[in-house]
Amino acid sequence: MCSIIRELCALATWFNLKHATSKAIVTALAIPSDVSVLFLLSIPNSVKQQLLSSASLLIYTPRNEHLGIVPLEAMLARVPVLATSRNGL
Repeated sequence: MCSIIRELCALATWFNLKHATSKAIVTALAIPSDVSVLFLLSIPNSVKQQLLSSASLLIYTPRNEHLGIVPLEAMLARVPVLATSRNGL
């Protein structure tokens, strides 16, 4: 697991949020419903569109990316984006 995911998991734990990480949709579907934060490491476009259509907020945290497509996709789906004040955003 990359260091950013480890940091995000540590933050979720610090805030007493039950969390899980999944590398595939199949394993994500088996995660209990009481998990409040789910980190999906790679998802197909069709699943991404479904998630964005039901999202209340997208949190964007990359350190070395000037302007990624993820916040643009979220904004296109009318989902607010919370991003760091570093880099292009």
